[in-house]
Amino acid sequence: MLNSSTTITRSENPIKWEFISPWFSPNEILSPETRGHLHCVDLSSLLLLNDLRKYVDTRILVNHLGHNRRGVRSAKEQLELVQSVGAALNSQHVAGKAFDITIPELTLKETAEAANDIGFVYVKIYETANFVHVDNRNLIILS
Repeated sequence: MLNSSTTITRSENPIKWEFISPWFSPNEILSPETRGHLHCVDLSSLLLLNDLRKYVDTRILVNHLGHNRRGVRSAKEQLELVQSVGAALNSQHVAGKAFDITIPELTLKETAEAANDIGFVYVKIYETANFVHVDNRNLIILS
């Protein structure tokens, strides 16, 4: 099991999870099937989620209360959601670029507005499921 002191090994440069994401543990971001594969998280998307957390200055819920597929998920988990609830087959969650979030202190509309303010490429409110989908599809970073 991963915890906040888990080391992500990239060649000879180990990176500790808490340096990448001080507010979110791997269990909060990764689904059960992706927890052993930290490389599946899109770094720019996770950093943007960190920026959103700083911006709203309150907790953000991703994988919580049995909703353990709101973050990065495997292709198998996505297929199960496609079959059970009609989720998108080509989900950004599988690419590690999407999170379904809830901010208990904000309305869904306020959450979506904050995500737009921070710069998420795609933001969609799911009223009946009580979360906001945020992702960075087709994001290109030029340095």
